Amino acid sequence: MKLQIGTPPFEIEAVLDTGSELIWTQCLPCLHCYDQKAPIFDPSKSSTFKETRCNTPNHSCPYKIVYDDKSYTLGTLATETVTIHSTSGVP
Repeated sequence: MKLQIGTPPFEIEAVLDTGSELIWTQCLPCLHCYDQKAPIFDPSKSSTFKETRCNTPNHSCPYKIVYDDKSYTLGTLATETVTIHSTSGVP
């Protein structure tokens, strides 16, 4: 499905994962990114991107999720605006 993240909106193609409570996408800067044809989201270009603060030395909130097939995602938690259009095209 297509959805938009950020302000201004940046369109991405997404797969809904009902096996995880986390919604994630690759973001710049990205080390060891999964190869994808579409551009990678750049949070520095969004006015609504905000890293989540935690009680760690640098106040970041790292995460790692390992899936049943041993693939994984890791990164830093953040919040962002997400827009999903209805079938009529209206957000």
